[in-house]
Amino acid sequence: MTTLRSLKALPLIFALPLAFACGDDDPDIDPDPDPDPQSNTIVDIAVADGNFTTLVGALQATGLDETLAGEGPFTVFAPTDAAFARLPAGVVDSLETDTLSAILTYHVVGASVDAATVVTLDSASTVEGTDVSVQVIDGTVILNGVVQVTTTDIVADNGIIHVIDAVLLPIDFPGDLVAAAAAYPIFDPLVGAVGTADLATALMGDNNGDGLTLLAPINKAFDAIDTSGLSVAELANVLTYHVIPGTVEAATVVTLDEATTLQGEDISIAVEGGGVVLNDSINVIQTDIRTTNGIIHVLDGVLLPPAP
Repeated sequence: MTTLRSLKALPLIFALPLAFACGDDDPDIDPDPDPDPQSNTIVDIAVADGNFTTLVGALQATGLDETLAGEGPFTVFAPTDAAFARLPAGVVDSLETDTLSAILTYHVVGASVDAATVVTLDSASTVEGTDVSVQVIDGTVILNGVVQVTTTDIVADNGIIHVIDAVLLPIDFPGDLVAAAAAYPIFDPLVGAVGTADLATALMGDNNGDGLTLLAPINKAFDAIDTSGLSVAELANVLTYHVIPGTVEAATVVTLDEATTLQGEDISIAVEGGGVVLNDSINVIQTDIRTTNGIIHVLDGVLLPPAP
């Protein structure tokens, strides 16, 4: 696995200007030289852009704006305001400073990593201390299986910005399964199908305290099939085939040969090449996204139940 060396803390860079005596007979000497020649830092770019107001506000609230205005170099995966807006209402404001700082530093790599390098990686070590997984699916860079890089290589004096469409979280998702799916544009077709089939309320439940496991196909998975001709009942049949009663973590999944779904039929489970394959062809590309009422495992395809 290729990784970037983890930096356990962001260094604050302090410039100590020298004092110069300057008399009238030395008109060419600047009496107040600028100790910081950088004029276009990561923070400067984020502020000027106008689409990162929530990110900038969070950086300022934690004092990390001063750090990211330092020498660096840094690479920042920057969520837009639209990305933050997908989180449950009030979540960002309710976070304690330490938790918010952990989330923000989870978006920072302590090195300058351009797009050409990112696509060669399996993971990147963040300043927060936890790795972010990196995949390339049909030419799109996907972080942690669910967050898409939408713009790359915005170059600052002290590093690089890559824009992302959702917030990376090193903590459990602060909401239920439906809220978690809605937080990531990569699940938009799934969320739309859940709404059409009127299953949102069921997926917000806690299954008598045991939780639910959602096997969540990404948008490209839905591109490969045609659900337009399905009735509401047929669509619900397909979707409930992606739900397992109980909270089944990845460590348990790999010990199983099959699992019974909410739809009633079993799915087969096999471990192949270090990955998990469902029904002989659908790959699990991300595991263990924990929510308040269960867990999500991300799929690269749509599971189709046996014909009645």
